[in-house]
Amino acid sequence: MTNRRWMIPTLVGLVAVALVYLATLYITTRPARAMMSADMPQLHWLKQEFQLSDQAYQQAVAKYRTFDPQCQARCRELAAAQQQLRSLIENRSEIDDEINAVLAHVEKLRHRGREATLAHMYDVAKCMEPNQAQRYQQMVILRIILEGRQPHIDGLGNYLPHGQLYAE
Repeated sequence: MTNRRWMIPTLVGLVAVALVYLATLYITTRPARAMMSADMPQLHWLKQEFQLSDQAYQQAVAKYRTFDPQCQARCRELAAAQQQLRSLIENRSEIDDEINAVLAHVEKLRHRGREATLAHMYDVAKCMEPNQAQRYQQMVILRIILEGRQPHIDGLGNYLPHGQLYAE
């Protein structure tokens, strides 16, 4: 009899704790859910980080939509060239003219990608207030240009379409 006396309050307490947990989860994940349901969620951080107005954000999105397919095409070409270089290096015992030619081609593709990224960076920066544009440019220069990152290529040189790129 005494065990049953504590059952109802215990169940009510557990239900209350579960409801508080679910409410907290719902409230704390609201910004992330809103971002993921927005148009171009991969750019929502740009609006928040650089305090873009809705109009400036829409301009940046339009510029990105123009730039991204070209960027992905360059990254696919670079990834293929890097895979070719890797295969040559792994299957040879010393450097030769073919490796040198593919190595030069990879560097040419990287240069072309960095040049296009810089042009895109300057274009997007025009949507921002001057102090925010300067911060944005510093970030792109440090994280992409100087580090040599390619946004659509993983550390092994494989091309990553958007679905895989943002899943990591």
